[in-house]
Amino acid sequence: MEPVPVVKGTYDEAMNWFRSAKGFTFVLDDADVHAEGRMTRKTVGVESVEFRANGDEWRASSGPLGVTWERRTGGKWTKAETPQFGNRIYQRVTLGVDPQKQGGAAQLAGTEGTSTRYRFTNANTGQVHELWVAQSDSHLERMKIGDSVDLKITP
Repeated sequence: MEPVPVVKGTYDEAMNWFRSAKGFTFVLDDADVHAEGRMTRKTVGVESVEFRANGDEWRASSGPLGVTWERRTGGKWTKAETPQFGNRIYQRVTLGVDPQKQGGAAQLAGTEGTSTRYRFTNANTGQVHELWVAQSDSHLERMKIGDSVDLKITP
């Protein structure tokens, strides 16, 4: 009996990586917002996101009082109100949301270089999701949701 080969780069592995990664850099285009930054995670539920969007620098951190926001002004961080797009960006890069899918599961859509691509349609919104997963270590490399969201990740 031959050993079963270990398959890397699966959708489930990528979602597990995304939910628990200690940190990564990202470039996110989400509707009308372009953000570039870094997410760091001390432990699941204790994340910090620092990014530049629409010409401003922002930092959001989770803690006992929920998510608190700061804005860099004059070279230092000062407490700030949540920007209009803030929660959307924070959630996109900290929560590994795995929506209900039409057809039950993400489908293998092919390989591109060293990446495996998965595709599914969100059963609730009807939006097509595409995810690229690194075959080497199963980290999430990119996620597109319809024409409105494109998230690129570098560990």
